[in-house]
Amino acid sequence: MRCLEKILDLMETKGMISSIEERTVRRYGLELLFNGAANTTGLLIQGFLLGRPLHVIIFYCTYLFFKIDTGGYHARSHLACILQFNLACFLLLTSYQYGYFALYKLGILILLLICVFLFAPVVSHMKQLSKEQQKLHRSRACIKSIITVLLLIMGQIAKIRFMMIDYLYLGLLLTEITVLMGAAQNLYEKARVSRYV
Repeated sequence: MRCLEKILDLMETKGMISSIEERTVRRYGLELLFNGAANTTGLLIQGFLLGRPLHVIIFYCTYLFFKIDTGGYHARSHLACILQFNLACFLLLTSYQYGYFALYKLGILILLLICVFLFAPVVSHMKQLSKEQQKLHRSRACIKSIITVLLLIMGQIAKIRFMMIDYLYLGLLLTEITVLMGAAQNLYEKARVSRYV
């Protein structure tokens, strides 16, 4: 991350950073920006390699739409986040495209509701959200989930067969995986802390 340090040094010389705390905040913001850009670029490359860039964009937008409010698994470093995210997406997308992965759509919708109502939002111990903020995220995630489930069930009843909808399901599935992994990670952290207390 030498590049980030150079950017921060430049910002400091231009007077855009005036304290150590401000530098820390800006560093974190730049790391998130870099992380998001790397994940998006990696996913777009996968979409072009698989010959389905538009499908992959739908998959990613679905995931982001829910991830904002549900939270989920947090890797220990930004590099680990980029690698794990892109690997998980690659496995999901290729297993769907090459037929090794059957989508059980009703199960995905039920799991989505269970994940959101039982676990969301999954908040990392590194992030400090107030109880009101958590409540707001939870209610928005629940509303999004219920509306999505109803729309997708109505689409199934109306026999709408549109391949891009499968990528919407894949985005929901990735959301569920990250929520469940995040909940498991939080349980592990709590168990580890309580063991030493």
